[in-house]
Amino acid sequence: MMRKKSTAGMNGRERRTTTGWLRRGMRLLLWLLLLFLLLLVLAIFGLPRVALWAAASWYERQGDGYQLHVSDWTFRPWRGELALHGVLLQHPSDSLVVNQTQHYQQTQLKTVDVLFDVNALRDGQYRVVRLHINGLDVALTQQQNTMQIAGLTLRMPDTASEHGDGSIADSNAADGQNPPLALRIDDLDVGAIALHWYIDHAEREADAPALAMSGSVILDHLRLQHLDTGAFETVPLSWQFTLPAFQATQPMAFGLQQPLVWQFDGEWQGGLISPLLEGRSSLQSFELSMAGAPSLSFSRFILDDISLSLTEQRVRELSLSDVRIADEQQTLLTLAHYHLDDIVLTQSSLSTGLHGFAGLQIHLERLADGHWLGMPVDEGSEQSPAELSAMLDDKADDAIPLAAVDETVVDDNRQEDTTDVIAVPAMEGAESSVVRMAGVTQLSTDGLIVFRDGTVQPAVEKQIRLQQLQVESLHFDGDSLQLLRPLVWHAQLTLDDYSRIEWDGTLAALEADADVSMTLVVRQLDLVSLNAYITPITGYRLQRGLLDVDLEVAVNRGMLSGELALRLRNSRFEPVDEGAIRRLSQQIAMPVETALSLLRDDDNVVRLTIPLSGSVHDPDMGFGDLTRQLSRLAVQSAAGFYLRQSLQPYSALVSLASYAGSELLAIRLQAIAFTSLSAELDVDAQAYLTKVADIMHGKPNLQLRVCPFVSREEVALLAAMTDDDAMTWQALAQQRGRIIRQFLAPLQDRDERPLFERISICVPQQGHRAEVVMGF
Repeated sequence: MMRKKSTAGMNGRERRTTTGWLRRGMRLLLWLLLLFLLLLVLAIFGLPRVALWAAASWYERQGDGYQLHVSDWTFRPWRGELALHGVLLQHPSDSLVVNQTQHYQQTQLKTVDVLFDVNALRDGQYRVVRLHINGLDVALTQQQNTMQIAGLTLRMPDTASEHGDGSIADSNAADGQNPPLALRIDDLDVGAIALHWYIDHAEREADAPALAMSGSVILDHLRLQHLDTGAFETVPLSWQFTLPAFQATQPMAFGLQQPLVWQFDGEWQGGLISPLLEGRSSLQSFELSMAGAPSLSFSRFILDDISLSLTEQRVRELSLSDVRIADEQQTLLTLAHYHLDDIVLTQSSLSTGLHGFAGLQIHLERLADGHWLGMPVDEGSEQSPAELSAMLDDKADDAIPLAAVDETVVDDNRQEDTTDVIAVPAMEGAESSVVRMAGVTQLSTDGLIVFRDGTVQPAVEKQIRLQQLQVESLHFDGDSLQLLRPLVWHAQLTLDDYSRIEWDGTLAALEADADVSMTLVVRQLDLVSLNAYITPITGYRLQRGLLDVDLEVAVNRGMLSGELALRLRNSRFEPVDEGAIRRLSQQIAMPVETALSLLRDDDNVVRLTIPLSGSVHDPDMGFGDLTRQLSRLAVQSAAGFYLRQSLQPYSALVSLASYAGSELLAIRLQAIAFTSLSAELDVDAQAYLTKVADIMHGKPNLQLRVCPFVSREEVALLAAMTDDDAMTWQALAQQRGRIIRQFLAPLQDRDERPLFERISICVPQQGHRAEVVMGF
């Protein structure tokens, strides 16, 4: 029994010893686990600080003046949250920056805040709950193969081989092996992101183009919510970019003159599987200047109701406001408004609604050297306007003798007029792109074309008012630009309050020798202001005259056919250039004076019909037929007797066969006097003009001439004026002539024709008195 107790005691002590060791081991493991957890927590929370310290140390080792600062940061790994505030990188200025300032010696980021859903990773999803970036300001410079960004220098590859060929086939293969990324972003807000760039590739190889430009772009804001790349949910999306500066010197010099703002507000649907972008976009304050070329600007460009998918792009409405093209000397074009609706673009077609515009003003000026203002100088040779008088020399030897005017000439090669039948070329092979336009129309009547020709003396200046322009629907092949249906247009213009020009036409194809038919109607065109063109060709200067034109012309397979009818009212010619008169006389096979006397009727109206034929490259103006017309006319000299007999009831108002300055009037009416430097009609003058209107009402064939005079005293007074707005004496005389025509313009004759059609104004003249002399 004693031996058994001893054995039991020993077993008890052993068990207590083993239990103690187990307890001490558990405590040690517990302390080790706590220490590991503590070290892990310290490592997790200290890792960003260590990483920032390492990054700052590495950045400082880049050279003198390199520093990296972070004002504050937040890191919560179990929530997937990381935030940095006040990141600042200070570094020396980049080598290409001109006018260096402290702004371009630092790169800064105010805030970046990211919240990532770590729980979504368990399901194999990438979900960004919040991504906010604000206040990034960075400069980028590039010179040859070197790029500098945030003070760091990067080596750019010389050739594309260093990147691989980058073929589409390789890209598609990669896409086939890797499925598209499934990403969800709940809240994306990016703002105040500024990028300044400076690129200088001026010293390139001979076969590489030079490139030198600089500028800035600012992402004011980019907002996007609930984006899922694998879903079809509707995602609100908006952004605004500002381009405050941009300029280039190579390969050409151009730049923005004011900040450009691009805005978009809309929605994104379909994720990346079937993306659809809808919304409204606008560009504001665009002004681009270019060296050696006119500048272009507009105030606003809007695309409304946009719908963009992979297969079709639609825009319900496009509008453009305040377009301006100008060079250093003159505004060349202004357009108040341009509107286009229903734009649809697919892989094989483009269709648009009606193109409408309003407030169009064009300035066309031909300089004395023959070049057009605002257009690039053509180094090729150009015919001088002074050579217009010799344009008939080459055909002078071909003049038709007067004795042969009755012979009939038949052109067996003349084709029948088939301009109404338009052949459309057959489209072979792959489907061609088709462009459809509903047409073009002018939305207002305020179109203006200011024309000036400085190649003639005196320079011709005209203001042409475009009252109406319409182009019918257009269909053409987008690849070959062949019309699939004829182009039809109508235009109406005026040169003053009384003239009228109407132009209608049909064009079969957009090529030089295309079939075309046109009609041109001109009424009440004052030819006195066009003497600079008339004199070099005819050798005569018009003292007065109003022209009516009726032109019908067609071109079929390069052959010209048509007729030109001219009617010149109340004209008077004065010989100036005997050489030009002689050349024109040879062309019409008789002296010009004889031709004019034959063509002029009792009412001093010249009527002329000229047939048009031959090739468009060498047209026949029908002078042979003109000669036949002249041979059938006779000189009529009873105009003066007819007028005197017709005006007997008003004999107290007239004096016979009198001169008005250089104007010879068969019957001269009483002159209307004006006060000095005035062009206003008093009560007596208005009553007298009413009697003149009675004369013209009962005599519908009378052609009234209005000859304005300025006294020599008025000429001296106007010459002595130093005001910039002071008028010339010619302008004062023209005002006096126009005020009389305006007074009579609303009235009609017994045939209900307006009287202004039979009123012509003589050239301004100086005289003893301030008056207007009228006569028939």
